[in-house]
Amino acid sequence: MKAETESQKRSHKQKEAPFVELVTGDLVSSQIKVPAHEFTGASLIEAAKLDPAPDLVLLALLTSGGIETIRASEIINVAAVQRIYVGRGDRTWRFTLNNESMEWASETISETVLRHFVGGDDDVEIVIRQNPDEETVLEQGTSVSLDGSSIETFHSRRVTREITVYYNNDPFEGVARVYGVGELRTLFAVPEGFVFEVIRGDGEFVELNPNQHIRLKDGMQFVSHAPYGVSS
Repeated sequence: MKAETESQKRSHKQKEAPFVELVTGDLVSSQIKVPAHEFTGASLIEAAKLDPAPDLVLLALLTSGGIETIRASEIINVAAVQRIYVGRGDRTWRFTLNNESMEWASETISETVLRHFVGGDDDVEIVIRQNPDEETVLEQGTSVSLDGSSIETFHSRRVTREITVYYNNDPFEGVARVYGVGELRTLFAVPEGFVFEVIRGDGEFVELNPNQHIRLKDGMQFVSHAPYGVSS
C-alpha cells in the first residue's frame, strides 16, 4: 500500500469539515464545525444551533483586523475570519480600532470586549481618542457609549502592567506577561522535585510541567508540595 503524498494529505485535510470559533456576548467561545471551508451565515446558525430570531447579529472578526456583519445568505471563507461574535439587536454601531472599521451589536462596548478583539492580554490597554491631541485610557472593565454624534476611535497598545501573584500565600510583585514554568519555579524558589501547581478560579489545583508557559494575571495563586507519598 502506497503512502500518501504531501499533496494528497493536504487535499484530504481541505475536504475535512472545518471549525470556526464562535464567541458569545459574554466572551464565552466554542468551536463550531461548519459544512465546508466556504459557508453561509444561515449554515453557521444551524450548525451552532442558534435561535434564528430577527434580532440575531453575527459579526466576523476578519484576519485583516476589521469586523463585518454576516448576512444569512452571505458566503464566508474560513480562512478570512479569526472568529465570529454573536449579538442581539436591531442594528449595529460603528467604530474604529487600530484604524480598522468595526461594528458592534450594542450601543455600548466594554474595554474587555475591545481588548478581546486584539487578543485579550492583560498587558494591552485600550485608549479612546477624542482628537489627535487628546486620548483617554479606558480602565479595565469599563464601558463606552457608541451612540455619540461621531464614530468613536480606539487604539490598543502594549503596557507594562504591575501585578501581584501569590506563592504559598506569600505575595510576589511582577509584570503581566507570559512566563515559562521553569522561570516561575526559579522566581518562587520551588524546591527541587516538588510538585508545582496553580489554583484556578474555580478552586481546582492544576499541576504545571516545566515545559509549559503561563500568562500571569493579577491575584493568581500558586502552591508547591512534595510528591504524594514522599515526606518533605
